[in-house]
Amino acid sequence: MLDSFLSNAGQYMCCSALQEEGFIVRLAFVVATTFACTLAAGRESPVGAAPVQPPALALVGVSSPDAAAAPEQAKRKVARIVFVGKKNACPCTRKSVDAGKKALRAVLGNKSRYRVQELNFDVDADRDQINALREKRAMVALPAIYFLDSAGEVVELLQGDVTEAKIRAVLK
Repeated sequence: MLDSFLSNAGQYMCCSALQEEGFIVRLAFVVATTFACTLAAGRESPVGAAPVQPPALALVGVSSPDAAAAPEQAKRKVARIVFVGKKNACPCTRKSVDAGKKALRAVLGNKSRYRVQELNFDVDADRDQINALREKRAMVALPAIYFLDSAGEVVELLQGDVTEAKIRAVLK
């Protein structure tokens, strides 16, 4: 599993991600967490004990609408959506950012249905706004879509391969 992660991580190295603050630290943390999850998944639990569960993905800033949401999060309604892309991106990142933006536009095309405020930021132009969001929940891949409640707290964060289905699942 670690070998597949490292070989897939190479696709991000062509990007200017190495210039991002803390990229190496985040990458090391993801590798360490992946390795720990792999080890934990391979261990047998003692008879009668609860199965060993790998650390939550939220620890590395990766979340999914499929993950079990905390009861208090289920009650919170999305009031604002913040799309984070990149102005000056390499071709692979540009393709991913454009696909994420297209998926978001397809879902939010009928504004009367969702009634949310939509903001767009770029990591290479809007650092202050993005750093405020990163303090609430770290992102490690682009595009990133923060779903915020009316108090400005993060309800969900989608990043990387963002699809219409994933966005709809968050907005349900």
